[in-house]
Amino acid sequence: IGENYLGWSYDPDNTYSVPYTWGTTGIIYNTTMVEEPPTSWADLWDVEYAGNVLMFNNSRDGYAIAAKKMGLSLNPSSVEEVDDVMKEL
Repeated sequence: IGENYLGWSYDPDNTYSVPYTWGTTGIIYNTTMVEEPPTSWADLWDVEYAGNVLMFNNSRDGYAIAAKKMGLSLNPSSVEEVDDVMKEL
C-alpha cells in the first residue's frame, strides 16, 4: 500500500482500515461544441446541455455528481438523503 494512503487521522496506526479504491471523476467536453466551458457539476443540469450529456454507466459516480451538485456528502447519512439525490438524477 502506498505511503500516501496510510496514517490517516481516522486510523493513524492503520489498524482498522485498508484503502480499497481510488480514482477521479471529471467533466470532459468538446471545445468545438461548447462555447462556455462548464465550471461546476450544476452546469450539467443546464437546459443548454439537454440531450448532450453523456456519463459512464456507473451508479456510484452518478450519485456522487448529483450529491456534489446539491452540496451533500458523497457518503449519505440517511435513506432520505439518498432519495433526494436520486430524484435529482
